Amino acid sequence: MLYRQSELSKKIKWSLRTTEINPSTQYLALLLISNLCFHSCFYFFPGECYALGEMEEPMDWPSEGKYVINEVKDFVRDIAISSLESEHNDKVYLNATTAEGDSYCIELCQLGFRVVSKQFDTISPEVSEESQWYDTPYALFNSLSPMFNKLFSQKLAEKLQNLQRENGDGTESD
Repeated sequence: MLYRQSELSKKIKWSLRTTEINPSTQYLALLLISNLCFHSCFYFFPGECYALGEMEEPMDWPSEGKYVINEVKDFVRDIAISSLESEHNDKVYLNATTAEGDSYCIELCQLGFRVVSKQFDTISPEVSEESQWYDTPYALFNSLSPMFNKLFSQKLAEKLQNLQRENGDGTESD
């Protein structure tokens, strides 16, 4: 998925997008980065985000948002796609309530995840300008919610115990 890209590749891609070089050169540079980093990189055209090798189809940000929601829904009180819309279809916003009850509007785009407001369906310039970017929803929610890591760890331990029960625990009783 998109949010697994490395911080270095994002910084390089940001530099390429903000310099005055032609799109073909940008594409070749990003293709090289993709091969060097051994993961998929994304190329940004104004208004649309494309995965390399899939230049004919724009990134489906609502689907990306739904994937993220499915990944973290067990560790937050509530999470849903926001009614905010991106002008260029290059991002999606999520409304999330942490286990502690704190509300956030979160931006998801090719750069990763960041908080843009402490209210649903709102972009607050003073919050978003100071907000840190995160590569994964797990890193973002770990920074926002002390309970997130605890709930995540409990769920993981539960799954491991279930797997151990299904496969037998490897010990024999007399």
